[in-house]
Amino acid sequence: MRLTTKRALRAARVVLTPSDWSAQMVARFFPEAEKRIRVVPLGVSANFSPTMDAEVADTELADAGADSDSEIRAGLGLPDDYFLYVGRRQLRKNISGLVESYARALEQEPELPSLVLVGPSGETDRAWRAGLEENRLRGRVIVLDDVGDAALPAIYRGARIFLFPCRYEGFGLPVLEAMACGVPVIVADEGGLPELVGDAGTRADPTDPEAWAHAIVSLSRDAARRQQLSARGLKIASRYSWRQTAEATFAEYMAACLS
Repeated sequence: MRLTTKRALRAARVVLTPSDWSAQMVARFFPEAEKRIRVVPLGVSANFSPTMDAEVADTELADAGADSDSEIRAGLGLPDDYFLYVGRRQLRKNISGLVESYARALEQEPELPSLVLVGPSGETDRAWRAGLEENRLRGRVIVLDDVGDAALPAIYRGARIFLFPCRYEGFGLPVLEAMACGVPVIVADEGGLPELVGDAGTRADPTDPEAWAHAIVSLSRDAARRQQLSARGLKIASRYSWRQTAEATFAEYMAACLS
């Protein structure tokens, strides 16, 4: 990674990265590229919204005869209420830490909803999957490896809280999607996540399962706080779109070609 990135940076006229934090990291490790770095945030599709109204306007979904949110979730075997993680299960995604934090949260509040993990399998699966058979977690964690893009908005909308404890995260697209669906979020207090979330989410140290457990239990108990974070998240998400990303990317390409 380091070798190929260095070669690419040497050859690039412009270096695009999705957050100020990512830009700082690139400049830190490759200072020779600093003057060519530009920040172009990622976007979020209109399919990700608090209700299905915007989603069914999407031609692809309409042609497919999209089911209701509840039908989609029922078809996937999801309960009516759950915590949610969406993303790959790489080492830096900290799934082991999330599962441990959830287990500790259950010790404080046994009636918490299930934890749903959605996304492609990864190299860390064997380590944390073994713990799912422990008494404290048996039957409480639902793993969905592949659900298809069309089902994702409905899955987000069914969640009580979205959990994203990832380490070294440059932007956090699933967090943006969750906020666009009106779901309150708890994220790692590092990387590009604080920059994206601002005051629209709860942040906790991803290396501290006890802190995460406390954050999960506290926010789960506080419906008013969840509603407040939901409103703030929707406001932040409204600032992002793939059209803006495309236009900014095109502008940077043109500027690089003309320089």
